[in-house]
Amino acid sequence: MRLKSLLLPLPLQEYGDIKNVHLNLDRRTGLVKGYCLIEYERYKEAQQAIEKMNGADFHGKKLAVSWAFSKGPVLGRAATRRRTAASR
Repeated sequence: MRLKSLLLPLPLQEYGDIKNVHLNLDRRTGLVKGYCLIEYERYKEAQQAIEKMNGADFHGKKLAVSWAFSKGPVLGRAATRRRTAASR
């Protein structure tokens, strides 16, 4: 993927296999909004990247690295259904 080859000299790739990258653009200007979402293959890799890179300097800018979703990792549909039914 061309975007990955341009974007991933980032130090964040050091922490594991990256599954997906979302680089959001401003609809009006077409410019990058200034953040991206990176999805790792494994939870441990994402956690390590957050711990090591939050607050790190990248090209003169301080990085803010954290979870994108406050409820934690997404469970499979079947696991969510079972948990919901069991909690009733």
